[in-house]
Amino acid sequence: MRGVGTVALGFVLSGEIKKHDKLIISDIDKEIEIKSIQMNDVDVESASTGSRVGLALKNIEPESMSRGMLLSDKPFEYKTEISGNINIHSSVKNRPENSYEAFVSDMMRYQRGRVENNKIILDKKYL
Repeated sequence: MRGVGTVALGFVLSGEIKKHDKLIISDIDKEIEIKSIQMNDVDVESASTGSRVGLALKNIEPESMSRGMLLSDKPFEYKTEISGNINIHSSVKNRPENSYEAFVSDMMRYQRGRVENNKIILDKKYL
């Protein structure tokens, strides 16, 4: 938005955020500051779990951001693989061999990887 700078729209998933909080943004692990918070076009000083917010951010350009990034007051821990039992749905006609492509998604984040021996090896780091 012109005159405001970088604005992120989203939800407070847990805890509370306050104006001037310094947080870390995922994927690029950069510290940002919340300049202002809006809920339903009204400026507020803080927002708690479940709130839909618009955040004016300091110390980041819009081009550095992408859909699904998260903010936290603690450093992020990333995964490069996911392990567990993998079951192929019965509707899949051509049963994959040991190594095949898979997609992982959650909260508007998408990641590609390959399945090998009941593990999904991810193409890049993932939350």
